[in-house]
Amino acid sequence: MDDELIFGTRRPVPLVTIISRVAARMHQAIIELVFLLEVG
Repeated sequence: MDDELIFGTRRPVPLVTIISRVAARMHQAIIELVFLLEVG
């Protein structure tokens, strides 16, 4: 979403922030996948 906004800043983005964002997206994707499997 706002990756360009973050990576476009002058200060380098902490690796922890990137990892946490990726982990959050993966977590949401897994939840949606499980939800689809349970509903289906």
